[in-house]
Amino acid sequence: MFRKIILFCMVFAFSIFSCGPLKHSKKETCVCMLIDISQSTQKKSVRQNFSRAAHQVVQSLAPGDAFVAGLITQMSLSEPKFCAKYEFKKFQPPSHNSLYDRLPKKLFDLRVKSIKDSLTQLIDSTLFNFNTRVKETEILGATRVAARVFQSYRYPNNVLVILSDMIEDSKYYRFNKIRFTPKTITRLIEKEKEKGRLPDLTGVRVYVVGAYEEKPYESLRDFWMAYFKACHAELRPENYGAILVAFRKNPTTKSRISGK
Repeated sequence: MFRKIILFCMVFAFSIFSCGPLKHSKKETCVCMLIDISQSTQKKSVRQNFSRAAHQVVQSLAPGDAFVAGLITQMSLSEPKFCAKYEFKKFQPPSHNSLYDRLPKKLFDLRVKSIKDSLTQLIDSTLFNFNTRVKETEILGATRVAARVFQSYRYPNNVLVILSDMIEDSKYYRFNKIRFTPKTITRLIEKEKEKGRLPDLTGVRVYVVGAYEEKPYESLRDFWMAYFKACHAELRPENYGAILVAFRKNPTTKSRISGK
């Protein structure tokens, strides 16, 4: 706990001394990461895959981007929890002389690297704390929290990264007990829509890391593909699986969540 406090203080201190106002350009991105810390993901190998993916995502962040990491728990929606939040400010040259600006830019780049290191340490301290006991997994509720994050930050591009086996196990649904036929998938999504629980993720690019890819779970993948399509998000088949093969921060389609 003390180590977490120190890391949070480091990130906060960096935010005070970062340079430049937060005026978003077309390439700047808000990345929201949802982390499943339930018992079904407590294998060390699974958490290591999560960690590698998280490091890859954080390292891709650039000045002007935002990063928010939230937890998938049994109460993802009613009691959202975040383990890391940071908006990277942009470098503003103190002069118009590149020679004079060289040292401030070098210090700025070192500061950005330190912030990224602090963020990955915060995530790892969460991933490898196996004392946390989360019996249920409210993934659908967590996607609604992600939508609120994007609406609050209002960036031109939005990316959602989900570190989870994608097996919802909550008071709403027990995915292990559902046979996901095309008819069942359509009915379930319609139910979410009728109850007003379908989030608006228009233009968001989605990555899923930690999902089972064996044949019995292909129908589960079909559900999530259909679900995010209904949310107007982009989840490509190559971006759904056990590991993160490649991460591209900027979506090919412009997000309308930002209102820009």
